[in-house]
Amino acid sequence: MESKRKTLYMAAALSVVAALSHLWAMPEHFGEWWGYGVFFLAAAVAQGLYGLALLRRPGQPLLVLGVGLNLAVVVLYVVTRTVGVPFFGPHAGEVEGIGVIDLSAMMAELALIVALAALWRFDRRVDTVDSVGGTELVRVGEPGSGVSRRDFLKTAGVAGALGVSGGALGLRAAGGVGALGIAGGALGAHVGTAHGQEDNATAPEGETGGEIDAAGHEGDVGGHGGKGDVDLSRFDPSDFLRDFYWGEERQEGGRTIREYEITAEDAEIEVAPGMFYPAWTFNGQVPGPTIRAREGDRMRVVFKNRGTHPHTMHFHGIHSADQDGSLEVVAPGQDFTYEFDAEPFGLHLYHCHVTPLRKHIEKGLYGTFIIDPKEGREEADEMVMLMNGFDTNFDKENEVYTVNGVAFHYQRYPVKIKQGEKVRVYLVNMTEFDLINSMHIHANFFDYYPTGTSMEPAEFTDTKMLAQGERGIMEFTYNRTGRFMFHAHVNEFAELGWLGFFEVEE
Repeated sequence: MESKRKTLYMAAALSVVAALSHLWAMPEHFGEWWGYGVFFLAAAVAQGLYGLALLRRPGQPLLVLGVGLNLAVVVLYVVTRTVGVPFFGPHAGEVEGIGVIDLSAMMAELALIVALAALWRFDRRVDTVDSVGGTELVRVGEPGSGVSRRDFLKTAGVAGALGVSGGALGLRAAGGVGALGIAGGALGAHVGTAHGQEDNATAPEGETGGEIDAAGHEGDVGGHGGKGDVDLSRFDPSDFLRDFYWGEERQEGGRTIREYEITAEDAEIEVAPGMFYPAWTFNGQVPGPTIRAREGDRMRVVFKNRGTHPHTMHFHGIHSADQDGSLEVVAPGQDFTYEFDAEPFGLHLYHCHVTPLRKHIEKGLYGTFIIDPKEGREEADEMVMLMNGFDTNFDKENEVYTVNGVAFHYQRYPVKIKQGEKVRVYLVNMTEFDLINSMHIHANFFDYYPTGTSMEPAEFTDTKMLAQGERGIMEFTYNRTGRFMFHAHVNEFAELGWLGFFEVEE
């Protein structure tokens, strides 16, 4: 009787722990979609009431019901962490990450199932004894069971300790998933170090990191990581660097019309060697194409949504309210044409503006939008560098950082520039989950034009920090030949992929 009494109160406490875990996670899921929030609220209420019901009438039907419902929740948890979110909502088909709270809830539910099964077996054994031997037994929950406050506090304490242990295990598991994902992507020694793992990629004693070969497959440079390569036939950041989408140009009524076609589609992209990410893309790539026009051009952007979720295109710039891309949501299978004048001149961006906005940005729906001034700019070697990150294990933190979508690409394939030639970098930050990102160039300084809306530089520096959506133009010249590094000056970002080289040639 004593063991059954403790098991009963343990089960009730575990049900409350699971309920509180779901209640804690509920606001965040309401922010993602009302349906997710309602599910977590319903689960919290049901598990809380079930714990109370156990203390009042712990009969066999209630025990069987508890096992069935909690087992269903556990199975749903496993499915969403392995196969993907089933059926409904903005995250349908996505594999969810493992977090502290959700893992604690699952552990409590598993322990609850075991406790309920033990109680059910005990009741079955008591029924057998009653029918065979006729012995009068007092059951837990009936008058005279005599459960003391001391017993309840003991069992509640054990349940609390289990919850704390589950949280600690969740932290370890979440970190382990991130570390394994990075290792699978072959991001090198510093990635493992950043995740608290042993630095297994250090060169053997007496050897140093080798230079990159022509194909970029062997060794690393100065121990900065980034071995292996991605499939460049799908997306090549070296081509993207200087690829500007001017659209189809025509003349209508004496003015220049530029027509662009942009398609939103789901696509699996390779963000590091062997590491694939289920992205939402513009034209099948992250970042999207660099859209370019001249001040005063009439822009006509034919947007086709061929993805599985509603999307829009919001252009930073000046336009009418009905072309803003924040209200006119385009459903899957539908099209929408944005039409506006290209103004003001400068460096802008575009991105999806459907809520939850954080999700649509982190999944990859963004790109650069350049409007040249009517008088043009001084001739230069022009290139786009868009800073971003990828949350590869869906824990709302980035595990990979890049410029132009692939970790360490410009380390494997340095950006070739000419000695003494002016370089113009259109620098954009679209990194989600981090307040700032940055760019630092080695052995040189640059003129910086915030947003590019002035023809006069605002400062002369070698490092620039940018918030999300912030952008600016960098202009510089290297007068010496050689290989010069550039990278994020948030050091973690550099070690997780945002690092490259300029190869200055005569």
